[in-house]
Amino acid sequence: MILSQADSPGNDYSRIDHFSFEDCRSSCEADDGCNAFTYNHARGVCFLKRAANQWTTFFAWASTGIKLSSLKPQEKTTAPAEQGEGTTPPASAAESEGKAILEKNCGRCHSLEASSESPLPQAPPLREVYLKYPIDQLEEGFAEGMGSKHRDMPQIQFSPGQVGAILNYLGSITGVDPATRTRAVIPGETPP
Repeated sequence: MILSQADSPGNDYSRIDHFSFEDCRSSCEADDGCNAFTYNHARGVCFLKRAANQWTTFFAWASTGIKLSSLKPQEKTTAPAEQGEGTTPPASAAESEGKAILEKNCGRCHSLEASSESPLPQAPPLREVYLKYPIDQLEEGFAEGMGSKHRDMPQIQFSPGQVGAILNYLGSITGVDPATRTRAVIPGETPP
């Protein structure tokens, strides 16, 4: 099964650079230890995985393949906890991971919440950054290191899985799913 615009973070056991999508898929199919793969179309990088993550994250330039034979139904061992009235449902793992990444790397200066002001007044709340720029510019910015006129802002590069988790978290606090965001038109390329 192939999932377009999806990353399955974690469980990598091999990374192969300068590979085609077909080579990546064939390598996984030929390897009994490979149960999934993610291919980064923009960089030509193949990640072979021991297992697919329970959740995939949106990543415009990736495709994830999962061997159907590797998917086994999970037996429930406990009943789910009942949710009381007025409580907030738990965030997805990707959203929680995204928030943790942002708290560690960006929270010192930027607001990471749905309505609070940034600790550093000249640093825009990340919800505003998320809503202002096309999703592909955000993906590239987080992956390559965000540019800024502020000379003290560190240039942090995040992995594709981290970028997906960050965008899922920002989508959750703004109510705008990353998968529905507008993409910028790239000259010479047909939009998805």
